[in-house]
Amino acid sequence: MKKDNPMEDTMRDEYTLADVKNLVRGKHYEEYQRHIQAKGNATLEPDIRAAFPTDEAVNAALRSLIQSGAVKVAPAPERDAEPVTR
Repeated sequence: MKKDNPMEDTMRDEYTLADVKNLVRGKHYEEYQRHIQAKGNATLEPDIRAAFPTDEAVNAALRSLIQSGAVKVAPAPERDAEPVTR
């Protein structure tokens, strides 16, 4: 079976190279990371991820630290409800 030509033009007719010429990879990466952090998500490093493979494992470990008094809990900041946009 003959493979398709990898150089075959598969771009739709309504697009031109001028439309995609100035695309930048990762253009919104920093904004996305700020949004994720604002939602309360944390990025775990690989060694931590290996020890706590699930959300439940991470939460249980953090709750045990809180209950032991090793960590003080700061009051949660008030947040305005964010509108859902699609």
